[in-house]
Amino acid sequence: MRVIQYSAGWQPLDSAPMDKDVTLLVTDGLSEPYPLKLPSRLTAAGWVSSAKGTPLTVTPTKWKPYSAPGPSWSRTRASRR
Repeated sequence: MRVIQYSAGWQPLDSAPMDKDVTLLVTDGLSEPYPLKLPSRLTAAGWVSSAKGTPLTVTPTKWKPYSAPGPSWSRTRASRR
């Protein structure tokens, strides 16, 4: 079995900012930790989905600043025509 190591840029949870979008490395208890694709936020009530404000159903392990994805390749290509 291949173990994926996530270390570049990940920071401990106790240093996560409040009420800011971040990318989380999480575990579901069944598999190796993996990054969530959508941003999350630490609020007074705990970790929530930034988009919906709903509590996460996975356990965060680390965080790093969220950077929104750029335009898709096809959109970029179409705009050059």
